[in-house]
Amino acid sequence: MSAVARVEGERPATPGAPPLPEWERRLVIGADRAIYWMTRHWAFVFNGLFLTIVGLAVASPLLRAAGMDGLGQLIFRAYRVTCHQLPERSFYIDGHQVAFCQRDVGVQLGLFLGGVAYAASSGRVRLRNLAVYALIFVMPVALDGLTQLVGLRSSVWPLRLGTGLLFGIGTTLVAYPHFDKAMQDTRRELEERFGPGLAHMSRRS
Repeated sequence: MSAVARVEGERPATPGAPPLPEWERRLVIGADRAIYWMTRHWAFVFNGLFLTIVGLAVASPLLRAAGMDGLGQLIFRAYRVTCHQLPERSFYIDGHQVAFCQRDVGVQLGLFLGGVAYAASSGRVRLRNLAVYALIFVMPVALDGLTQLVGLRSSVWPLRLGTGLLFGIGTTLVAYPHFDKAMQDTRRELEERFGPGLAHMSRRS
């Protein structure tokens, strides 16, 4: 394959295969570029996603308080898919309920904070020991949630928020190294296929 084709990110042609239609060729090249970009910026994307999830949950009561009840209610109903939204286990802003319960706010915020710690440390902050993960990061949220569920006790918001936060942070520090390795392997495969011009092409995109 020519150097120009490598820089443009074109897939090597299979010997004897008919050339791809132009629209399909552009689609394939665009997909490869998007995948390569994702392998370099996946942590930024994931962290942004978790922050957006928390932000929208908080935006729901803020919008309702500002008079935009329809939009605030729309967000609130969308979050009902993943959260029980029990009023007694939720935060309120200006008299309006946050779209996530207190524990889920902690979980999503923990996923974001753990992801930021991983990215800021270039992967040095991580959790390799699954027994430690289970004991310190999973067991508290499981005990707090299950004992409340079966009626043995009633939890309080600091525990719900704190155990959710711990679970989110620990989960990120366990999962992100595996995502990182998978993305690095994919990036190497693409660079081997297209040559060094792919990295230059991605920086211009």
